[in-house]
Amino acid sequence: MHDTHDQPLDFFSTALTVSLCAIWGGAFVAIKISTFDMPPLGSGAVRFCLTSVVLLLWARYQRVPLRYGRAEIKALAALAVMFLYTNITAYVGTSWTTSGRATVFFYTQPIFLAFLAPYFLPGDRLTARKIYGLGLALCGLIALFFTKLSGM
Repeated sequence: MHDTHDQPLDFFSTALTVSLCAIWGGAFVAIKISTFDMPPLGSGAVRFCLTSVVLLLWARYQRVPLRYGRAEIKALAALAVMFLYTNITAYVGTSWTTSGRATVFFYTQPIFLAFLAPYFLPGDRLTARKIYGLGLALCGLIALFFTKLSGM
């Protein structure tokens, strides 16, 4: 079992995390550009069809078995519904706003996750330090969008 306590990140982990954030952040620019030429759901469908082909080829290359039992299929179906909901709202929402604003809104997820995690993840506690950090993050978001929220 993995240690669930907070541990400092080493340089490699930090660099990998920053790189991943840059890639994910760039995804909203790509989504916005793709919605100039096709509807949001069409753009998402193209993206995930191409991704599915690549992942299936990778799974075959790695000899990953793709047969699952009834219980796993139910769990995967529930996850697929949540995944679809997230991506549909991301694509449609991005088509209605700027890619930068969509990115910031989408990545408020950690704030909500941190507040909900203690209720669903054993051993995850909401410490005073985490509450302070989350409050600061939330204040930053409010400050960032204050002029848009207030109609100024």
